[in-house]
Amino acid sequence: MCPSLLLHHFHSHADMSLSLLFLFVGWRILFAHSYVFSIDKVQLRASPSVTLRNGDNLSLTCFVQFIKGETESFELTTQFAFFKNFKQIYNVSSNSPNATYRLSPARVSSSGQYQCKVHVGQMMKQSGIVTITVTGLSKPKLSVSTNSTKEGQTIIVKCEAPEEEPPFRFTFYKMKNNGNKDMEVLGPIPTSENPASMEVSMAEGDRIVRFLCDVALTSLPNSNVSDLSDWMLVTVEQQFSTPRIEVSPSLNFTEGKEMSVKCSIQTSSSVSGKVQLFIQNGTHILTSSKTDTVWYAQRATESHSGQYICKAEYEQTSKSNSTNVTVTELFKSPSLYSNIRNSTMDEDARLSLSCSVQGISPSSAHNFSLLKDGQIRSNSEKLEIYAKTSDSGTYRCMVTISNITKTSGDLPIRVYAPVSKPLLSHRNQSTSMAVQGSTIELRCKCDKGTPPITYSLMKGSTVLSNITETEAKAAMFKLNISEQQNSGQYRCRAYNLHSSSLGFSNTVNITVISPITEVTLTTIPQSGTVEEGKELSLVCAVKNGSLPIDFHFLVKRGKESVLHSSMDKSVFHSETQIKSFSANDDGSYFCRATNGAHQTVDSNLVHVKAVLATWKKGLIITFVVFILIAAVAICSYFYTERKKKGRETALDMNRTTNEKSSSKEKSAAIGLRSEEESCLVPGNVVQSEDENHVDKSPEGNLGNNKEKPEVEPVTPNPHQDGSEATPREQKTRVMSKCPSEDV
Repeated sequence: MCPSLLLHHFHSHADMSLSLLFLFVGWRILFAHSYVFSIDKVQLRASPSVTLRNGDNLSLTCFVQFIKGETESFELTTQFAFFKNFKQIYNVSSNSPNATYRLSPARVSSSGQYQCKVHVGQMMKQSGIVTITVTGLSKPKLSVSTNSTKEGQTIIVKCEAPEEEPPFRFTFYKMKNNGNKDMEVLGPIPTSENPASMEVSMAEGDRIVRFLCDVALTSLPNSNVSDLSDWMLVTVEQQFSTPRIEVSPSLNFTEGKEMSVKCSIQTSSSVSGKVQLFIQNGTHILTSSKTDTVWYAQRATESHSGQYICKAEYEQTSKSNSTNVTVTELFKSPSLYSNIRNSTMDEDARLSLSCSVQGISPSSAHNFSLLKDGQIRSNSEKLEIYAKTSDSGTYRCMVTISNITKTSGDLPIRVYAPVSKPLLSHRNQSTSMAVQGSTIELRCKCDKGTPPITYSLMKGSTVLSNITETEAKAAMFKLNISEQQNSGQYRCRAYNLHSSSLGFSNTVNITVISPITEVTLTTIPQSGTVEEGKELSLVCAVKNGSLPIDFHFLVKRGKESVLHSSMDKSVFHSETQIKSFSANDDGSYFCRATNGAHQTVDSNLVHVKAVLATWKKGLIITFVVFILIAAVAICSYFYTERKKKGRETALDMNRTTNEKSSSKEKSAAIGLRSEEESCLVPGNVVQSEDENHVDKSPEGNLGNNKEKPEVEPVTPNPHQDGSEATPREQKTRVMSKCPSEDV
């Protein structure tokens, strides 16, 4: 078949399928709209009962009842969902009005609250809650990692609750014989794992051991514990015996005798290494060995009484045995007495020591010794000396009776030599000055005297601080110089535990210097400008600082240069002048101050510049005014001349124009002369503009009482286009001025 036919066939088939789909959907919609129903009730039933024994079968059936029209008969697809403790555990769709969820078999962990829900379209309804109780936990299963082991080794015990659901609480038990009296609880183990495991170490004395376990469900508080599992048997091999301890001559005897302690064991042939044996008294190990037997021997005294322990260790196995030994005292320990209190005394004072034993009087059979720092000082029970500092030390009395030697407690004695006069010195011996705000050190030292020596720094009668030196070295006092009141005389005091020891040092005078804190430079005049030739005064002032003060006046012109230096011992300022200031003295001026504190402080910078003198300014102003006046005069002259030339040029141009106009007017006037004469009063002649309208007729001077006719001079007037009037136009104008014939 060609591709075009295949494509046509595919489109035809698709159109038919789509039509059928629309028809089916429409039919379903129409048919669905014809359903009328409602969910009446939903019920959950348990079979055979809501209470069962572990292992029984359980069926949970969910029933649904619908309400329909009387004449309608149709099937509905129902969605069933089963819940345990409000968590869904099963769901199914069915056309049947019921669905079943089966538990085969049911276990204790199946106990809980059950419920079912049904969904039909958009409708939903749920049943009531049914509580299922399953009793009788199954017996758990126990297993061990091995059935035979050795002392000290570890095995793994497991307990499993088959077919039950977590969480669990497993409990393990250990039995050393067939009776329950020796059952040891190894502890409950809460866990979600199934099985649960535990590591058990085989202890001393374990031979044949049985292990058991039980289980409970922690999710069901009211559930009972299961029966015990079947036991598992484990045999334990002994690697060595429990140690045996022996004491001679007995466990209770009088001191002075030789005491021996013996510790022994028996080892198994399976032991490949060496067993470590110890003999200890309390927490002290007396002896040890890697053999089967160990010994300890000592001449016994009452201090050897106590508990003796024999311990054997091999790998993870440890065994021990102990016994108590009582040694009766033969005589009490001696006591040492002295004639001094508090164990301190003055040099060259008498020292008396005596040793005694309660209940025993001295005899030749008793050996007394007096020891100093562990060395025999006297082979007698008494000692009397005039003590020196070298006699200081720790004394002890020692007594030996029947080969038993006992010593007294320690008696420390300290012999004190008096202190010598202390020497107080300032660390910087070159000066006794101190800068305010600094810290100085004063050194106080006694050449003689038994430590500890207490040194006190004093100002007047006031104690400022104390230092106790336990060795023969100087005391260093740090003195903070915070104000001028710290100036004054200082000395130190020294003393030790000698009864009459007290010494005062020499006096050190400290002078406090206040550092310079603020320096200002003032110029006179203060404007920062000085007329040339005038004087400039520079005043440098210090706000705070100890006298004397060194002042230095400096100027910056690219580099610093010193103008003047001075020292003032009574005032806090200094002054210098520049008599005749000039432009060469321009610059930035400042001053620098320092005193015994050796701290340099600079003032502010003042910029000073030379300006012209007043007489020079007046001369310059006069000259400038003269120049301005001359310039104005010259400008006025040239302006006037230029204006005059402009007027002359204008007159020349007008004269030329008038001359041209007159020549034309004369030619026109000749033609009009007769008519003008008939119109004018005789004797009056109209002159041209160049003749300035002068009346030249002989009648003009006949008198003023004769009325003259008014004749307006005729001047050529240009038209709008700039052309002159024609003779005819001029004639017309003249005629217009003539008097009428009636006049």
